Amino acid sequence: MLSLLPCLLTNEAFKPEDLAVSINYGLDRVRFLRPVRVGSQIRARQKITAVEEKKAGHWRVRTEATLEVKGENQPAMIAELITLLAFK
Repeated sequence: MLSLLPCLLTNEAFKPEDLAVSINYGLDRVRFLRPVRVGSQIRARQKITAVEEKKAGHWRVRTEATLEVKGENQPAMIAELITLLAFK
């Protein structure tokens, strides 16, 4: 499930102007709450929880990613992703 997040969360609509590079900085608090059965339909949601300027032109962004399974009340996984954005 965790390996699917980069593919599921790719969103070209959200791309800040003058972005030079986006780097996967790591993960915090990954929780696997329930199994995902083969053939299940899944989707991922993402929301920004914090933005911190590290130095001029470099920002650390924390997002909460939730992986949901169609027809289930509880998410299958919740993870906090950390990304470093560097601007031109």
